[in-house]
Amino acid sequence: MSHTSTSRNRRRSMPWVIAAIAILVFAAVRARRRTPGAAAALASAVAGKPSITVSRGDIHRYVYASGRLDPVRTRIVSPDMPGKVTSLKVHEGSTVSSGAMLCEVSGTRLDAPMAGLVTQVSVEEGGFAAPGQPAFVIMDTSAYRASIEIDEIDLPKVAVGMPATITFDAAPDLAVSGKVASIGAVAIARGELVTIPVRIAIDSSDPALKPGITANVQVDSDTIVDVVRIPARSWVELDGAKYAIRLDDAGVPSLAKIDVGLTDGKYTQVLSGVDEGAVIIEDAVSIQDKLPGAKANQRVIRFGPGRASE
Repeated sequence: MSHTSTSRNRRRSMPWVIAAIAILVFAAVRARRRTPGAAAALASAVAGKPSITVSRGDIHRYVYASGRLDPVRTRIVSPDMPGKVTSLKVHEGSTVSSGAMLCEVSGTRLDAPMAGLVTQVSVEEGGFAAPGQPAFVIMDTSAYRASIEIDEIDLPKVAVGMPATITFDAAPDLAVSGKVASIGAVAIARGELVTIPVRIAIDSSDPALKPGITANVQVDSDTIVDVVRIPARSWVELDGAKYAIRLDDAGVPSLAKIDVGLTDGKYTQVLSGVDEGAVIIEDAVSIQDKLPGAKANQRVIRFGPGRASE
């Protein structure tokens, strides 16, 4: 093919190339116009969301553990002499007063050493009872304690006398107060986990409480007072940095980078980034469904790369 023919073909194809480029540019411009930037996306996401004014308050540090609810006193009752049980006066579940007759063994009364709930009856009328073999178990249900084990790494955070809140799986609407009564002197090894036994005195004898049920304990181990704090759900995380969504005087939102300190699950201490009196979105986590690429990570959000700088 001659040079003249090649030039002629190039000239003929040039309009098509220009047209194709123009179409691509036009499509890109339209797509960009249809795609809102981060500022617009953020404004849309927070529209109608409640805001709060950053204030000061206290933040608590807790130690959590679950264990068993036990009565403070339990007595095992057995006869002094062997013999036949000629009369049985109680059954499992009976409530007895101190001195009440439990049974009779060959003419000798076996009485309750204290008031409480009969939780075990190991003899039957006409059967045999012997010393050293439990015939009855009585529990004093007028006072309880929670027996828990804490991780050894939490030992420095717990001390006798610290207040505690106790909840129960068997009574989900009940929460009672208590305090750390004692800390075990010897650790317990459970495989690779090492724990310390702790007993929590409970300030309640609510009828819903039953010996042996699960007790969930929250020990208030530390409190920092009068610090700048925000709700734990009002900050988000982006590429390893933390942000609150601040509103200016005109109500326009922006991401304010913050440094945080202690958090107790309800509030988070703010060390820098927003000051007392600043207005922020109260529940930043709730915007995750409105922002493309947002990923939930426990109580914070991770935005997709580049969203902060667009």
